[in-house]
Amino acid sequence: MKNAGNCYHSTSRAIADFMIKLQIDRWESKVMILEFLKKKK
Repeated sequence: MKNAGNCYHSTSRAIADFMIKLQIDRWESKVMILEFLKKKK
């Protein structure tokens, strides 16, 4: 049972890391779009 708990914990960690990466990617793309719009003006 303890092993299953560890497996679940590592899975939730992986999901959390993935979500954080998505947030960062989204933020970076927003910054890139803003920079692009500034250059366009």
